[in-house]
Amino acid sequence: MPEGCWELLDRADMALKARLFDAAVILSVKALEIGLREAFGIPELHRAGLIDMMFFGRDHGVRIPFWDELHHYRRLRNYCLHSLYLPSEDEARGAVEFARKALRAFERLSVPENVARKAYLQFRVDPDYKRKMIRRSNWMLFLGTFMFSTGVDALVLLSFAGAWSPPGLITSFLLPGLVIVGFMVIVLSLRLKSRLRVL
Repeated sequence: MPEGCWELLDRADMALKARLFDAAVILSVKALEIGLREAFGIPELHRAGLIDMMFFGRDHGVRIPFWDELHHYRRLRNYCLHSLYLPSEDEARGAVEFARKALRAFERLSVPENVARKAYLQFRVDPDYKRKMIRRSNWMLFLGTFMFSTGVDALVLLSFAGAWSPPGLITSFLLPGLVIVGFMVIVLSLRLKSRLRVL
């Protein structure tokens, strides 16, 4: 095991003693993630998350120990990260103790060479990945803006159309739907750009 996972576990212990229970849970699960990556021989591939490697291992015949507990503590970590959940002292202590036990089990985990090679191929980062995603977000922004502006312009023009009145289906569903979908695509493209740190 790389020193990194055990160092993280030491920091989780310190967080536990300092009564920073959410930090103890987060650091413990991060240590598990690093330890499992090392077991698969891909310590440098940070794209491989805990749940990704668990299912990859299962699909390729590698028996991942403590499956249910890994799911439980991963879920607890996500609550701490995304739902501002504050775990109890017992939950945090349980996470640290489980991480210590699981890391020792990961050291004994047998991963065939061909599976480790497949893991590398699956989780390696495409050097052009960011450029491709930026291009995709640009197209999404263009498409969303086009749909939104077309829907709004059409509704405004129809409100001044006077005598001619289009079928109710167009004004009631199609054009408002175009505006809503366009707006949603714009939001998604901006979120993608934010994740890529383009904005």
